[in-house]
Amino acid sequence: MAKNDREREGYLRRFFSSPAHSRSLSTTECPPAQEDKDG
Repeated sequence: MAKNDREREGYLRRFFSSPAHSRSLSTTECPPAQEDKDG
């Protein structure tokens, strides 16, 4: 289970790090700068 969690974390990190997601986030919620600072 730990291995799966680790893989999922990496996938989520890559997804959140993607520019497309950042742009969508800044358009819907807060700016990418804040998200980057938090993450």
